Amino acid sequence: MAREKKDYICSNCGYRSAKWLGRCPSCGEWESFETPGAEKTQVNVSKPVSLAEATGDGEERWLIGWRFTDRMLGGGLVPGSLLLMGGAPGVGKSTLLLQWADILSSAGKKVLYCSAEESIAQLRLRASRLGALSPGILVVAERRVEGLEAVIESARPDLFILDSIQMVHSDQAGGAPGSLSQVRECAARLMEITKSKGITGIIVGHITKEGTLAGPKSMEHMVDVVLQLEGERGGATRILRVSKNRYGPTLELAVLTMTKKGLLEVDNPSQLFLKDRQPNTPGSVVTASLEGNSPLLLEVQALVGQGAQGMPRRVVMGAEVNRVFFLTAVLEKIAEIPLGNCDIFLNVPGGMRLAEPPADLAIVLAMVSSCWSIPFLSDTVVFGEIGLGGEVRTVSGAIQRIQEAIRMGFKRVLMPRGNAEELGWRGSKRLEVVGVKRIEDALQFCHNGGADFEKKGG
Repeated sequence: MAREKKDYICSNCGYRSAKWLGRCPSCGEWESFETPGAEKTQVNVSKPVSLAEATGDGEERWLIGWRFTDRMLGGGLVPGSLLLMGGAPGVGKSTLLLQWADILSSAGKKVLYCSAEESIAQLRLRASRLGALSPGILVVAERRVEGLEAVIESARPDLFILDSIQMVHSDQAGGAPGSLSQVRECAARLMEITKSKGITGIIVGHITKEGTLAGPKSMEHMVDVVLQLEGERGGATRILRVSKNRYGPTLELAVLTMTKKGLLEVDNPSQLFLKDRQPNTPGSVVTASLEGNSPLLLEVQALVGQGAQGMPRRVVMGAEVNRVFFLTAVLEKIAEIPLGNCDIFLNVPGGMRLAEPPADLAIVLAMVSSCWSIPFLSDTVVFGEIGLGGEVRTVSGAIQRIQEAIRMGFKRVLMPRGNAEELGWRGSKRLEVVGVKRIEDALQFCHNGGADFEKKGG
């Protein structure tokens, strides 16, 4: 009698194979093939309910007490949610979470901190340095997810923190701790704990050398909130971003600074990023960036010089490299500014990253200002997207950008003519509005310092 053939099935995409494979040839996922022959269990069928009559989730919020951080989270932490925080080694993930644990514990919440990387003695030293020694914080050093489940069951905390998920393992999954199968299994079991018991969970995840979260992509789909803590090594500024949030907005951020007492939230980020700016310096232009609903004023620095024949250097920090190449080509073709043999160095000080197209106009004017050795007006804020034809296109959030420029004491804003017309060319005694339609208009304004430039369109 022929033996029954059993296929191995990829748990990520459903691909079938006659033998076990380390990597799925269909979706590329590692260690995703499940052992065949699992017995079917009885399924409990859920009863559907009316959406209009369903109870709301996330109505209660736990405030951390940091204005921008609470706003970034959509109003605070939600009971029964699972958060994933990533960041480079040494950026301050453990420090930040220990501070949050102390704040919430002082507010009456019971917190369980599971340290899978450090010993309890090491964690006690950090907590002592930060002054985060609230008696409501329970600590445990556990590397088995089954053991962590038992601790949570007995301690019944309101919040648990796991640092980090790459260091724990499950007896139900194969592979070493940190492998794809282990991370997926541990994340799924922690998600089940948060949803079934109404406990809030925060897990720390490692990142790859490319800056993305390590582990299976499905882990980011499982959790409710994905946070990323960024910062330059040796610098004091940290950026906390949210890229996924089921209970609030995305693409928001909070600016933090590292001190001897831990991380503190910055109340005026624009002032922080502009405090060391040198006015009347060629190649320096201030732009208004919009991070979610938060406007920020950032300095764009450019240094353009004659490079070696046929081997120009292009170094970009804090902006999209391909975007800078695109804008350089527009300057050469449309404005006829020869940059092909020039070295171009572009920088956004402070550790921020300009990823939105409205920064195009500021980048272009910074490069031209450096190339011509003409300082751009130090009291002017610039924003606008540039198209391939050299047109300056309208952008979103113009009012928020203008309001931030006024708040920081700038006297003039250079912006797309379309946005200026939408606003009815509204200026004031405190702010002058300059609208430009094409890149040539903006370059004329830069060259003449605004003296001979007609303020309503050029």
